[in-house]
Amino acid sequence: EQGDKAGALAAFQRVLEIDPHETSSLVNSAVIYDLLGRPRDAVAALDRAAVDDSAVLTRVSGDVNRIYGFSLLRLGDSAAAREAFERMLPLGSAARASGLRSLALEDMYFGRYASAIQHLNEAIAITARTGAPVSEYRNRLYLAAAYRTKGRAQAADRELRTADGLQRGRRFPVTWLGFLSLQYARAGYL
Repeated sequence: EQGDKAGALAAFQRVLEIDPHETSSLVNSAVIYDLLGRPRDAVAALDRAAVDDSAVLTRVSGDVNRIYGFSLLRLGDSAAAREAFERMLPLGSAARASGLRSLALEDMYFGRYASAIQHLNEAIAITARTGAPVSEYRNRLYLAAAYRTKGRAQAADRELRTADGLQRGRRFPVTWLGFLSLQYARAGYL
């Protein structure tokens, strides 16, 4: 059944009983733990995976670094979360953009909007230059939210219009299109 997180988790646990070092099952378990709101288990699974593959914590695909860092943040360890996100910065364009976005979201969580705006602008420059429209779109939506929170409505509207233009004619994840609609509603356009 689609969406059966408990069933998927049980299947990954069976694989791990056979091979406790099967990295992809540890990573997939962590993703499910994250979806279930179990950050301690997500961190534990990723820490186990990192024992055999230290690069697992800096993977861009699957959002592993974000899951790891924000699970640490949910557990109250903001320093470790920030350190996890900062590990992405020297690893190439896609990793750097991902790390910058995570740092920006952490900054926004703590009310550090000026820093968040700076991180998001840098991430947008990278994603625009490297041709990553979904990532650029997502970053622009976050930037619009940061600008709106800071009372910079014109800048927020500019980011929304640019994000809207990025998604036209492309197949973007439905959840991100919903976030665009939510941002337009908050801006009073809907």
